[in-house]
Amino acid sequence: MTNLAIHKIRRFSGLQPKYIKLAGNGYLGGDYPDAVTRIKGVPAKTEIMIFLHRKRGEAGDGKLIARIDTEVSGSWRVGNLNPDLRYDVICRQGEYKAEIMSNIQPKVE
Repeated sequence: MTNLAIHKIRRFSGLQPKYIKLAGNGYLGGDYPDAVTRIKGVPAKTEIMIFLHRKRGEAGDGKLIARIDTEVSGSWRVGNLNPDLRYDVICRQGEYKAEIMSNIQPKVE
């Protein structure tokens, strides 16, 4: 038996859907030599996933925004982000433990 429950969606009149402006002139990234992905101290190609960071239960919280592979040098960049929003960045590669940076604000170009 499962502990999951299905709840009926209630529709309330007068409430407007909340839209989130995702696009903007912000970016997240890392360039050689300082802010690159590394494995055992050596720059390496990894996977980067960027998720929208909102208050728990707010629209869009946890939405996958981008999934990219870094360059072999470990450099990476994701642009066109709204600089007013915050993001969670997960870096992972094979058998190694994922690195997580939470509640990150993009830099502005």
